[in-house]
Amino acid sequence: MADLERDTAVVLDTGDDQQSTFTAEVSEEWAIWGPMGGYIASIALRAAGEHCGRNRPASINTSFLAAAQFAPVQIRTETLRSTRVATCVRVVMTQNDRPVLEATVWGTDAEVGLDHHTARRGPDVPHHSALTSAADLLAAQGESWTHPFWERLDYRPVEWIDDWENRDAIEPEQSSWFRFVDGPRFDEPWLDDTRLLIVTDLDAWGAATNAHTGELEFFAPTIELTCRFLQPARDHEWLLSWGAAPVGHAGVIGVESETWSDDGRLLAIGGSTLLSRPAPTGV
Repeated sequence: MADLERDTAVVLDTGDDQQSTFTAEVSEEWAIWGPMGGYIASIALRAAGEHCGRNRPASINTSFLAAAQFAPVQIRTETLRSTRVATCVRVVMTQNDRPVLEATVWGTDAEVGLDHHTARRGPDVPHHSALTSAADLLAAQGESWTHPFWERLDYRPVEWIDDWENRDAIEPEQSSWFRFVDGPRFDEPWLDDTRLLIVTDLDAWGAATNAHTGELEFFAPTIELTCRFLQPARDHEWLLSWGAAPVGHAGVIGVESETWSDDGRLLAIGGSTLLSRPAPTGV
């Protein structure tokens, strides 16, 4: 049984204010072919939170160096800069001395500063209560999820393509509602914000493929993922994501992402870089 809190947990081995080491277990419950990138980054985020002890994350910039395996990972954290209200942490994740991920994370205790919200109210899309879950849409076609990750979410797409092979090309954008079924929200910010980080990574490929028709001869692993945590999400089980991939060129796809609450607050902004490659047989 999956559990977001348990499956992103890190165990302190050694450490002080400057450097720490942790171990964690990569769970097969979060598999999309291999471990989902936003999930792996979430383990790094929690290690940074444990290391710096700040109240909440402000941002994470992640580079994926290799595909992780469903096995223990070793994590090393290092304080790069610490001020009265914020700390910057480098996170290095390895498996058997093989680099998997490197990230830079800012954590903060700041409570007072410029306070405004001038963003639009989010994509003009139907409320999640008016949409059908992707699991039910698949079931209506006699199909079901092939990767365990999607069973961790109540995923309600704004648009659904029944006939993928004969689809029309549309704008390279995608919006979806998500709720984590095994842990819909948490009081602890470093844990709860893993939901925002995972959702930031979800619409990239879907947005990019919307601009294309027919059978795709490429796949596109994420090589870089960024998320800026703007407002708490813990009062909201449902998260609305929006992703856009306006340009794909020479093997590189750039994606911008936003995550919104169900009452129209912009919770996180970010994006990712995908490295598009010819698909090997079986992908």
